[in-house]
Amino acid sequence: MEVKELEEKPAAQLATDLSVPAGGIKMVAPGETQRFPAFLPMQHPYEREKFFVRECYPIYYDLIMDKLYTKDKRCVVITGAPGTGKSLFYAYFFERFRQEEERQNFTIVTAAFASESKLTKVVAFKGKQNEPIGTSEWPLSSEFNESIWQVDGANTIRLYDGPPFVETPYPLKMVCFTSPKENWLYRFVKDTTVRTLCMPVWTPDELWRAATRLGYNSLSPPLTRAMIDDRFTNFGGVARECLELTEEVVQTRLELFEAVIKEMSPEVATIMLKGDSAYNGRPRLCHLVPVRDDPWHFEVQIASEGISLKLLEKISTAEFEDRSKLIRCLRGISEEAASRGYLFELKVHELLVRGISIDTILLRDGRGDQQPIRQITFHCEKSNDFNFFEPKTLSKATLSSGPYHIPGVSNFESVDSFYYPYRGGGLFSFKRTRLLLFQMTVASRQPSERERYRGCA
Repeated sequence: MEVKELEEKPAAQLATDLSVPAGGIKMVAPGETQRFPAFLPMQHPYEREKFFVRECYPIYYDLIMDKLYTKDKRCVVITGAPGTGKSLFYAYFFERFRQEEERQNFTIVTAAFASESKLTKVVAFKGKQNEPIGTSEWPLSSEFNESIWQVDGANTIRLYDGPPFVETPYPLKMVCFTSPKENWLYRFVKDTTVRTLCMPVWTPDELWRAATRLGYNSLSPPLTRAMIDDRFTNFGGVARECLELTEEVVQTRLELFEAVIKEMSPEVATIMLKGDSAYNGRPRLCHLVPVRDDPWHFEVQIASEGISLKLLEKISTAEFEDRSKLIRCLRGISEEAASRGYLFELKVHELLVRGISIDTILLRDGRGDQQPIRQITFHCEKSNDFNFFEPKTLSKATLSSGPYHIPGVSNFESVDSFYYPYRGGGLFSFKRTRLLLFQMTVASRQPSERERYRGCA
C-alpha cells in the first residue's frame, strides 16, 4: 500500500488495512499489548512492563512518516486531550521506527521535557541496538552535547516527549508528542514545514479491551466494565482516569472537577475551556478531538456527559446576566463542533426551560403508502428555573416544581429529561395525561441553523 492512500481512506478502513504494519516488521497488532522499550526517557515515567497498542497507532505512524519523508516536512506534533495515549504512541513510534531495515544507520535522539519545556533527560540510540549510544540528564555533559546533541544529519531523527524549548531547523526531522499548549503550538501556525496531528479520545469498548489485555480485570479488586463506563460518563474518553487502578485517585479527580466548576466565573470558564497555561494542572472541561476522517484538523468539545450536566447546574444557579455569559463562553468553543457534542444538550435544555413549541411528525409504520402522516405541535410552557431530580427518588412532589425536569445524574440512560404540565398549584391534564420524555440525539449530518434543534424530542 502506498502511504499516499492513507489520507484518502476512512479511519475504519485504515485500521483494517494496517493491522499488520508494512515492511514485514514484527510489531504487535492493534488491540494487543507490547513490551515497553527500555531506557526510553518519558515526561511522566511509565512503570508497567507492557502498554496497549491503540487502533490508531499504526495509522498515525504511516501518516507521520509520509509527512516527514515523502512530503518533506521537518516536524510533526502529536497532540490531543491529556490521557489519550500520546506518550505511549511515542514508545510505539520509537520501537517501530528503529526496527525498520532502512533505519539501521539512523541516530534516534529521544528526549523528555517537563510541562514547563524544561529538558530533563536525553537518550540516543542507533537503529535497533538495545543499548543506548549515549545518555545524559540536564544539564547535558559537554561530551554528550558535542558528540550527540549538537550533531545532526539526514540520518538523524529527534523524538520528544513533552513540549521542547528547542526547535529543529529545516530539513532536520523531529516528532513531538505533547498535550496542547496554546503558546507553544502558536509558534507553528505560519510554519508550513510543521504539521499537527490530533490523537482521538478513547471509546468505552477500547478502554475495556485495554483493561482486559493488561490484566486489570483480574486484579484484586478488579477494574470492571461498569467502573469504566461510569468513569467514561464523568471524564470522557481518557485512559488516565478511566483505567486508573486506585479508586481514591478517581474520586479526588472528580471532586476537583466539581470544585472547579462550582467556583467558575465566565472569565475563568473562558480560560479553562481554552486550556490556558495559567491553569496547568487544573482539570480541563473540554477535549481536543480530531475532525472525523481528518486527524490533521481538530475541534474542541465538552469532555463528557457528566461535565455537561455539572456545567448546566452551574449555569442554572447563575444570575441571568452571568448565565448568558457562561453560555456564550461555551458556545464560543466552535459552533459546529459543539453542536455535535454535549453542548447540544445544554442548548436544548436551555430552550426547553425558556418555553418552546415543538412540531412533531408521526412517521409511517410501514403498513402501506396510503397511511397519512400526522403533525402534532406540543407547547412547552416556561419553567421558573432549571429543575433537577434524582431518578431513584422521583415522586409526585417532584412534579410540583415543573414543568420541565432534568435528571441530576448523568447515568440515567433512557431519558435525558421530561416535561409534565403544571398549572397554579395543581397538575394540568390533557384529555389523556401526557408525559413528554426527551432524548437528545444529534444527526450524522449537520443541519442548518434553522433546523439544528428541531429534532431534539
